[in-house]
Amino acid sequence: MDRTLLLHPPRAYNGALLIASSPYPPDPFAHRARRPFSPSSSSSPSPLKIQNQILPMSLSLEASSTTRCEASLSNIYNTDADIVDLDWENLGFGLVPTDYMYMMKCSSDGIFTKGELLRFGPIELSPSSGVLNYGQGLFEGLKAYRKEDGSVLLFRPEENALRMKLGAERMCMPSPTVEQFVDAVKLTVLANKRWVLKAQNIAKEKGYSDVLYLDSVHKKYLEEVSSCNVFIVKDNVIATPALKGTILPGITRKSIIDVARGRGYQVEERLVSVEELLDADEVFCTGTAVVVSPVGIITYLGKRMDYGNQGVGVVAQQLYSSLTSLQMGLVEDTMGWTLKLN
Repeated sequence: MDRTLLLHPPRAYNGALLIASSPYPPDPFAHRARRPFSPSSSSSPSPLKIQNQILPMSLSLEASSTTRCEASLSNIYNTDADIVDLDWENLGFGLVPTDYMYMMKCSSDGIFTKGELLRFGPIELSPSSGVLNYGQGLFEGLKAYRKEDGSVLLFRPEENALRMKLGAERMCMPSPTVEQFVDAVKLTVLANKRWVLKAQNIAKEKGYSDVLYLDSVHKKYLEEVSSCNVFIVKDNVIATPALKGTILPGITRKSIIDVARGRGYQVEERLVSVEELLDADEVFCTGTAVVVSPVGIITYLGKRMDYGNQGVGVVAQQLYSSLTSLQMGLVEDTMGWTLKLN
C-alpha cells in the first residue's frame, strides 16, 4: 500500500476524538486549572460500552470496561463458529455490527463495576448524559489477529488501556483500570471470534490519499497525518516528530521505534521540517489500521515529490515485515507484546 499525501496548513485542536459516555458534565474551566474528580452525589450511574466494530483486521472500542472476568465464554457463546460470510475484500472503513458488545456501569463515585456481554444493539442513555450534552467521551481502537491454529492474538492491549486512562483524565472522566480494560477486550473479541479473519485472506493492494499537517506556530514542522504518525528516512537514519502534546502517542509508532532500534537503526524523535521531508529517501506512516504505510507522492505548495518504487522503501518494508510477523504470531514474541486468547 502506498499513500499520496497533500501537505496541509496547520490545524488547531486540543484533546481526543470523543464518542463514549460520561454521566457528569465537564468542568468549563478545566483548561485553566485541573480540579479533582468529584461528581455530585445525586448523579446516577450511566452505562458505558465496549463495542466491536469491523475494520480491515481490526477491533474498535467505544469506551469502557470490566472487573475481573470469570465467566467461561465457551459455556455461553459459540466462539468456534465459522468465519462470518462477508465481502472482506471490499470492507473499507466503517461500522459493521457484529454479534456482541460489552457494557458496564460507572457508579457516582467514579468506580467501574463488573459488566456483561450483550447482544449488539441500542443502549439506553439518560438525556443528561455528558456525551449527549457536552460531547464528553473517548474511544480506543486495536486489532485482533487469527493465527493458523485458530487462536486469536491481541497486540499490546495494555497500551490502549493506558492511553484511554490518559484521555479520560484530560476529559475529567473516570476510567477503568488496565486490568478491567484488557479483560473486557478479551471477552468482546472472543464473543465475536467469527468476525476475526486471518490476515493473509484479505491482503489487497490499495491506494490511499491523506493530509499531512504542519505545526501551528512555525508552519514548517511536521505533526502527523490525519489518522497516522509519520516517519522519514534519510541515509538509513529514521526521524519522526517528537511528542509534545499536539501529536497522538500512537502505539504502532512506539512499537516501530522499538523494532527499528532493535534492528540497529538510529531513530530520532525531534522536530522534522518540510525541507527534510522533501529531501527524504523514504516516507512512511504508522497506525493501528495501516501498520506501516509507505508514502509514494507528496505535494507541497504545488511542488510534487515522488518517492521511488511507489514509496515502498527498504526500511519501511523491513519494519512492516518485522512488526506484522510478530503481531500475527509468525515469529517468536521476544518483546512480550502479544496476548493469546484461547
